[in-house]
Amino acid sequence: MLIMQKVHLHKLSDTPKKDYPKAEEYYLKALAVDPNNALNNGNYALFLEKIKKDNTKAEEYYSKSLAADPTNAFNNIKYALFLRNINKDYPKAEEYYLKALDADPTDANYIGSYALFLEKINKDYPKAEEYYLKALATDSTNAINNINYALFLRNINKDYPKAEEYYLKALDADPTNATYNSYYAVFLQNTKKDYLKAEEYYVKALDINPNDANTNANYAQILLSKGQKEKAQRYIETAFKNLDNDSVLIELWFYRYLHYSEFISEAENKIEDLLSKGIRSLDWDFSENIKRAIREKHPNTEKLKEFARRISTK
Repeated sequence: MLIMQKVHLHKLSDTPKKDYPKAEEYYLKALAVDPNNALNNGNYALFLEKIKKDNTKAEEYYSKSLAADPTNAFNNIKYALFLRNINKDYPKAEEYYLKALDADPTDANYIGSYALFLEKINKDYPKAEEYYLKALATDSTNAINNINYALFLRNINKDYPKAEEYYLKALDADPTNATYNSYYAVFLQNTKKDYLKAEEYYVKALDINPNDANTNANYAQILLSKGQKEKAQRYIETAFKNLDNDSVLIELWFYRYLHYSEFISEAENKIEDLLSKGIRSLDWDFSENIKRAIREKHPNTEKLKEFARRISTK
């Protein structure tokens, strides 16, 4: 999972009362007084996109904001993100990323956001790295850019020592970010095979955000590999209650299939159903859990190996 790049957007949710009807009333009042105000049009567009989920109307106001001030970097980057995430119009999104960077070439968040676009959408890895490094040269303590570059180094370049360096830089910049702690724990677990230290960072992540499904599932996996079934069960149940993606779901059923005899039949059916729907957890390492299940005399060692292969590969 790759964290999405953030930019300095107007934080609508920071309004203490979150009185959205009244907020909209005042946006409209401001625009009635000055309909060509670029800032108000841009912020109202963001409100329409993020709060009202009215993407058609949001795009109308993004266009108004840019007609009023086509060189406004903030409005250009917001519209680029809208085009990327909502419209999936990637060529047009890139056009507005570049307009934002022309208007403000030294904003580390804008540069990093474009680097992520180059990596994830264009698959232009040399150019993506160039922009990650530009972003970090501009602001070496930017936590989001450090974590995204760490993920790039791990997943694309396979430069694991350098990746760890940037995971730690991200955590130095934002040590209480649950996601960053969890990402580093995954790196420690699956890349370095340092399970003890991985457990430490999963615990840190869960202290900050105890309901994250992915982190609960990953921590449960380590506990199960150590034979701590009772303790792991609490984290599995929490993960089930807070599910937000199917790759975690198939992992959870596989852990039940591997380690809990009372779930074997149900888990087998669930896993087959999820696999038939194309659900996978690609490249996830189940080797330690398989070793534990075999030591504990799982009744179908060939099936568990087959499931592990099918779940983790296309």
